[in-house]
Amino acid sequence: MSNSYPWRVILAIGLLSAGSLLLELTFVRVFSVLFFHHYGFMIISTALFGMGLAGVVLFLRGTPPPARALRAMRNASLLFALSAVLATVCTHLSPLRLSAAVSGEVRQLVHLLLYYIVLGAPFYFVGRAVSIGLTVWSDRADQLYFGDLIGAGAGCLLLFVTLPHLMPMGTACVVAAMGIAAAILLCSRAST
Repeated sequence: MSNSYPWRVILAIGLLSAGSLLLELTFVRVFSVLFFHHYGFMIISTALFGMGLAGVVLFLRGTPPPARALRAMRNASLLFALSAVLATVCTHLSPLRLSAAVSGEVRQLVHLLLYYIVLGAPFYFVGRAVSIGLTVWSDRADQLYFGDLIGAGAGCLLLFVTLPHLMPMGTACVVAAMGIAAAILLCSRAST
């Protein structure tokens, strides 16, 4: 697979990683306002669960063949972009009251479950795209991981630029733009 390796996958993974970290940190800030600071762990655990679930599903269902890997990564990138905006909107519109959910109110427990599903979706799609890339082009894992680390660092730094000026919804739009840019990079005609 080395000869047909699409170098833009490194850039796409970097963009997805940056968007993922930016979204996660934005949600941590939002949760600290909505549910008090000690509930920030919710988004961290949800992000880890979503990414881990993507790896498990990929293992169980199998990695797409190399000929379809770019398409699968592109689709996951687009779904990441869409679900990032959807999750941010749901965060603002959700009728969830954590105190009622913790005390066992059934309706609020259902809201909490739906909240976890919607919030975990963007991280699932990022985990899927990155896992496919690392599996199909495992001979270039060092380069892919380098792109992932650079992207993660850039996403953390972007928080200081986007959140104060664009607020959470604007930041989610920046994250969505990163997912769309990654999908464009993963177009088969652009990647060969």
